[in-house]
Amino acid sequence: MSFDHLLYTGRAEQILHQIVPGSVLACVTDPPYGLTQYRLDQVRACLQAWLAGKPYCPTGKGFMGRRWDNWIPGPEVWAPVSTTLTPGGYTLAFSSTRTVDLLALALRLSGFTILDQLVWLRGRSWPKGKHLDGRYCTTLKGLVEPIVLAQKPSGQQAVATLQQYQTGMLNVLDTVIRGEAVKTHSNSAEAVLSKGIYGSGKSGATRQNSRQEQGRFPANVVISHNWDCATVQDGGQVVESRCTAGCPALYLGEAASFFAQFQEEPAAFYADPVGNQERNCGLADRNPGLAVKPVALMKWLLQLVVPLGTGVVLDPFLGSGSTLLAGDDLGIPIWGIDADPVMVATAQQRLTGWRELR
Repeated sequence: MSFDHLLYTGRAEQILHQIVPGSVLACVTDPPYGLTQYRLDQVRACLQAWLAGKPYCPTGKGFMGRRWDNWIPGPEVWAPVSTTLTPGGYTLAFSSTRTVDLLALALRLSGFTILDQLVWLRGRSWPKGKHLDGRYCTTLKGLVEPIVLAQKPSGQQAVATLQQYQTGMLNVLDTVIRGEAVKTHSNSAEAVLSKGIYGSGKSGATRQNSRQEQGRFPANVVISHNWDCATVQDGGQVVESRCTAGCPALYLGEAASFFAQFQEEPAAFYADPVGNQERNCGLADRNPGLAVKPVALMKWLLQLVVPLGTGVVLDPFLGSGSTLLAGDDLGIPIWGIDADPVMVATAQQRLTGWRELR
């Protein structure tokens, strides 16, 4: 299949206006989380600016002293994202438990409908607050990252949107939870689709085939195994594992089989060169990205919001390019934007290295 990725260097709110309206099928992105101190007067000023149709541009720094992380991207970004999307198109945006409320509000004010919040459960992290005497801390350890699922309204029924625009319904068949074969009937992914385009009412709702028996209906929880867990994978999903201490799948036990599971990449401070192969592929030095997402997870998310397997996906906060690598694996063109030319170059180099690994 022939497809082209497009990478832009510049601020998302400026580049987005250059994209033809309605030319993008979905948006999958990992925007700044805005991990800074949120004073009440700042939140009020932010809401006043957003409601007046203006950007809110505070001073200060965010995560690890980065200025680009000093606040959540506002409607000045998400409104033009909505414009680029075809009617019914989805947006998946990672966030922080501390700031997801403002992200969801920014999306709402940009015309999106908030459909759900996926939860990405991880096993290893470190408390990022202030510590005192080994007894007190200002925060808990963060093992959860929310992913907001939003949709651009289409003004028509979901089935009609899918037929006209190739979006408007989630691709549950290709994102089933892999593992032990599970017989599913009226709630199966195939059955849900059969009630719409492919079937003829109740007679199609209980139809069984081999694909239905490959796994469970996708849930709004996804799990990352520790990077040093020994795993067996099927289509990028972990189906068998020997888990190390702290892995959420280990403690969930049998319940973990209800959720999509992926292998976590080691954080930048782990030196294992094999474990860091995905993070650093194609790079002469360490990946400068601070929160590199697993490619397998990004592939699953892309499949979820690209129902028919084709169509352009936008990433307005490209970073080091995990969405790009995932799209390349699936044959989905990614249009990526990042204000930092170093990150755009990193994404390009990772893509070259990733293709050599395949």
